[in-house]
Amino acid sequence: HMCLVASSAKNTIESLTLFNLRRNWHICVDFVLVIKLRPFQMIMIYLMGISDVFFAICSRGLSKTFIVGLGNIVKMNLYPYTEAIITSSTVAQANKMVEDKIRDELIKKLSPYLLYMYEHEYLVITKPEDGYRIENKLNGSTLRVLPCQDSSRGPKATILTYEEARLLKKGMVDSVFEKMAHPRQAKYLSNPVYGNNPRWKEECQHIYITSARYKFEWFWLLFKKTFTRIFTDTKVRCNIF
Repeated sequence: HMCLVASSAKNTIESLTLFNLRRNWHICVDFVLVIKLRPFQMIMIYLMGISDVFFAICSRGLSKTFIVGLGNIVKMNLYPYTEAIITSSTVAQANKMVEDKIRDELIKKLSPYLLYMYEHEYLVITKPEDGYRIENKLNGSTLRVLPCQDSSRGPKATILTYEEARLLKKGMVDSVFEKMAHPRQAKYLSNPVYGNNPRWKEECQHIYITSARYKFEWFWLLFKKTFTRIFTDTKVRCNIF
């Protein structure tokens, strides 16, 4: 009897661990959003979800923009009060991501869950002058796409995504977007039991996705640094693809 209880407890723990959606973003995509991914896309989404810093270098046709949009939608749905910022080289490129990949493909075509939220105005898409904004009315999360320009200063971010990083200017990345990073302000942190414990402090996530180019450029140096940190940094979780 004790063996059966122990076995049942072990199976329960394994099941809860598997269906911990915050730990397994690919499970969330499959069971909640009902979007079927290819195996390599599952790996990318999973690594993105467990990383403080995630860096992917991909060739053409590996759905980089799709994965960026999907990962940020998962983040803003799973973590209340998420402030997601995606930056591209131009305003047109940033807006195209929301129009083509997030609104027309993810929401209207692939995910019945997201379509339901969109049609009932739980997921609201607007277009201010500086780029598209997506808001989850159920949990207070927001997603903005901004060009990599000096005019993008001001917003705060709990997850920063650099789409096609090789085209971005390193000076703008450091002086404008890195300054946006701050921990997520979840409501439970107002409770001293959690707010004073560093275990529950969430640092801003950084996601870099790009195609390949020359090794002397800044993105390749950062990729190598991220790879090294996988083995040497005990505080920041880094992964590459």
